[in-house]
Amino acid sequence: NRAAEELYDYIIVTQNDNFFGVVSIRSLLIRVADIQIELASYLNPLTRLPGNNIINEKLNSTFEESGDFSVLYIDLDRYKAYNDVYGFNKGDEILRFTAKILNQNLSKDGFLGHIGGDDFIVILNHHDYIDYCTKVITEFDENIKHFYSDEHLNQNFIYTENRNGRMEK
Repeated sequence: NRAAEELYDYIIVTQNDNFFGVVSIRSLLIRVADIQIELASYLNPLTRLPGNNIINEKLNSTFEESGDFSVLYIDLDRYKAYNDVYGFNKGDEILRFTAKILNQNLSKDGFLGHIGGDDFIVILNHHDYIDYCTKVITEFDENIKHFYSDEHLNQNFIYTENRNGRMEK
């Protein structure tokens, strides 16, 4: 909200209570925008979760640290069939729904990343993964029904072409 002539005002920068330098507000805003663009390139565009670069960094740092941890690989069964029948937009809704459930059940010190497609990774700082998985699966199973038509829910299956080109339930 600054006037254009005030964009070139300077800010004094300190580090550890010592003078470090000066920067114009304009330069600072440009750098912040550059950082945001760079960070966005490391996020999955659909779920806004960390993508493969950040996942790899997190895995490496986790393996280097001493302490308990669990790595969970999350893959949605029959996601391709759902996508084929309902379309990519509805499939994207399923991925955002899954990301939300995984994130809501994650403790603050846990990590959630979106590898791509229907694959996610969770890193817990403990070995108590059964409780996390049980909560996620229960919530997923209770709410996934909202993404299916009444017809498919009543017949308890969808009929679509498999990866070999054959129609199957």
